[in-house]
Order: sequence, then C-alpha cells, then structure tokens
Amino acid sequence: MNVDPAPTTHPRLRPSPPAAASAPPVDFRTVYTTLYQPVANYLLRRTGDAHATEDLLADVFLSVFRALPAYRDRGLPIRHWVFKIANRMATRWLRRRHAEHRLLAMRADVADLVARPADTGLEARETARALLATMPIALQEVAALHWLGECPLAEVAAVVGVPVGTVKSRLARARELLRERMEHRQ
Repeated sequence: MNVDPAPTTHPRLRPSPPAAASAPPVDFRTVYTTLYQPVANYLLRRTGDAHATEDLLADVFLSVFRALPAYRDRGLPIRHWVFKIANRMATRWLRRRHAEHRLLAMRADVADLVARPADTGLEARETARALLATMPIALQEVAALHWLGECPLAEVAAVVGVPVGTVKSRLARARELLRERMEHRQ
C-alpha cells in the first residue's frame, strides 16, 4: 500500500519533483563533508569570531538540511546555494552586531588602527578584517566572498544575486575605500 506523505501548507516545504535519471538526488552528508570547511573558513573570515562562526555553521547546515529535499538543480553548483545561505546568515549576524556595537567599537578600532604602525601577518589580517567591517554591507559582502572566501567573480555574483559587473564595481569601490583608510593609517 502506497501512502503519500502528509500534504504541507507551505510551498517551500513541499518535496521537489523527482530529479531526472541523469542527476542523482543530493545527499546531505556529501554536501556537509564537501562544504563544511570552505563555509567555516568563509564565516570565520567574515565574522572574525570563532564562537559566532560555530553558531552560524550550525544554523547554515541546519537550514541546508531542512531545505535540501526542496532543492532544485537550476544549473548552478549546490555550492552557490550553500554559500548564499551562509552569506545571508553572516550578513544578518553582522547587521545585528553592528546595530549593537558599531558606534562605540568602530570608533575605538579605527582610532587604534590609525595610531598603530604597519602590521604584518596575523595583525595585517585582523586590520584588513576590521577595515572591511567599517564598509557598507553591500561592499563588505562582495569583498569578503571574493578576497576572503576566494570565490570567483561569477560565484560571488550568483551568491549575492547581482550581475558580475555590479560585483566588479563594488570590489573597485571597496578597494578604493580600503586604500583611503590605509593611507590614513600611515
């Protein structure tokens, strides 16, 4: 006796139609083992906070697990979809964090960065992350994905949901802002 699963009321919760015979269904274990470390690296570089990264990773992969049955292959690698989820969660986390701490923390960080001599190694990465955190979110997203996440321009465009030309212009603006802020440091 065949029993259909209980109907769902929300369209995003409905299972996707069976995939074509040439495309096997995507299995969560494969997605998790393949993308855990790249997503973890991206989130850590984006947030600069190991504890927040752990929380965000759990949220990202829980979202992937829940939404995977409804995932439909639209010709883009599943990596784009997972990074899009990670990007949205990191952006939400950063917005909340900025709303809570931006005025006090950023003023202190920028004043400290301006007064500090040239950095090397880990300090340089922390300086770059702190400078990225002072940028508008739209610039921060593309810069973090491209420079820190090492994603190609086309992948950044797919994750953020804008044309490649927009990604290029945002990267140019982010580079210009970094250059200006670095000049103030010297």
